[in-house]
Amino acid sequence: MSSWHERSRLIAGLYARFGALAVVQSLLFSAVNKLLLFKQFDLSILTHGQLHPNAFNANPGFHTRDASLADLFSMAKDGRWQINSTKIDNFRAGDRCLLTCMGETPVGYSWSTTRDHTAISPYLTISLPKGYLYSYAGLTLDECRGLRLHGQRHRALLVEAQAKGRSGLFSYAEHVNFASRAAQRRSGFRRVGSIWQIGSQRHFVLLRSRWAREWGVRRL
Repeated sequence: MSSWHERSRLIAGLYARFGALAVVQSLLFSAVNKLLLFKQFDLSILTHGQLHPNAFNANPGFHTRDASLADLFSMAKDGRWQINSTKIDNFRAGDRCLLTCMGETPVGYSWSTTRDHTAISPYLTISLPKGYLYSYAGLTLDECRGLRLHGQRHRALLVEAQAKGRSGLFSYAEHVNFASRAAQRRSGFRRVGSIWQIGSQRHFVLLRSRWAREWGVRRL
């Protein structure tokens, strides 16, 4: 398939799932990034009061449990899971991987950490807002998408956040990652700010919205 046909297919899929505005934004960001690196990361929080009612709906046959190191090594053999050495290292350092399972078989996961920083790229590490549990790297296998399993994991992570004395969950997504942003909205996440990376991969400035500045989200 030619690159033009492949690009047309991707645009059609983006339009079908997220509408014309998503297509325009995607094309605009793509055009700008041919000239210089320009990324926008949207910052969102989720508290118990914001949790979407769908997150409370029970799905018979599915349950959540913590992953073990053996689980992660087994899942790493299947590329669909995107389990790499960084995730393994994070797990060993204390990050939590919460699985959704059908019987004993994992069908999705969400990660969380109490660390005070995260690496967005090899050249950009940011501090995380105090008082929130950082939720990241959510994934549900294709055959189980649409069942609100991600929201149920967010509900479980909120319980963890409360147990650790945190106000709720914090997460971020690249602005043009419409699938991740949609998953956040379905759980009830509320966008509170943004940061903008402008320049090149190695040399750039980082601009921050007022919320990001007030909550100490900064480049490290």
